[in-house]
Amino acid sequence: MSTYGISTSVDGAAVERFRQELVKAKQARLLKKVFEKTTRWNLSPMASVIIKAEKKLSNKLLALCAQCAVTKAKKPSLTVRPKKLYA
Repeated sequence: MSTYGISTSVDGAAVERFRQELVKAKQARLLKKVFEKTTRWNLSPMASVIIKAEKKLSNKLLALCAQCAVTKAKKPSLTVRPKKLYA
């Protein structure tokens, strides 16, 4: 017996293109109804190198920066395959 599922995600770039086209089409009245505005900040891949090179940051700022990266142990996983029978 098999089960199937589907997932749907949102393409941020496509959403932005749609928003821009609504503005161009003078449909700005829909913006507040259709979209939620959120701001999300991400660290750049070079953030730790830049922070380590910066000599004038306070201990408080360094501690806050250290809290930005969360490392979690991954649970071990095991995949069991059926044994092949040879005739």
